[in-house]
Amino acid sequence: MLTNNNSNNNQAYNPTNPDDRNFQKCGRVFTGTVERVMKWNRIYSDFCYYEVIASVIAFQDGPNRSQRTMLLRDRQGPILQVIYYSNDRININDFFVGETLRCLGHMTSANTLHALSIRVATNEELTTLQRMVYISEHAMMSCLEKK
Repeated sequence: MLTNNNSNNNQAYNPTNPDDRNFQKCGRVFTGTVERVMKWNRIYSDFCYYEVIASVIAFQDGPNRSQRTMLLRDRQGPILQVIYYSNDRININDFFVGETLRCLGHMTSANTLHALSIRVATNEELTTLQRMVYISEHAMMSCLEKK
C-alpha cells in the first residue's frame, strides 16, 4: 500500500483525491509517432511527457506574440499541433518544412503538444523509432494495468 508522505496523518494513497494525484506524478516519457502519442493521450490520463518524431508540414505564428505553432505528421496520418514559445530558446530558423524533428513535451489537448525541446531527429532515433514505440506501448499498458 502506498502512503502519501506529504499528508499529516500518513493516510493511504487515494488516486481519486486531487491532492494525492501529484504524489504519483513521476518522470514518465513515452516515445512514439504522432498517431501513437495521440492515442496514448486519450487513454492515459496521468501527467507524462511524450517524445514525438515526425516530419514538419507547416509553421505558423500563434495567437500570442511569443507563441509559435508547428504542424507535424507521419506520412498520411493525423496532424499534431506543436506549440512552443520563442523565449524557450527554440529557434524556428533552424528547421524547415519536410525535416524530421524530435519534439519533447506534454499534451495540452487531444492534438496539441506543448514542446519543451525541439531538435532535428538523429539517424539513430529514426532507425530505432519502431522499437521505441513498442517499448513505450508496453510501458503504457503496464501503467494502465496498475490503475
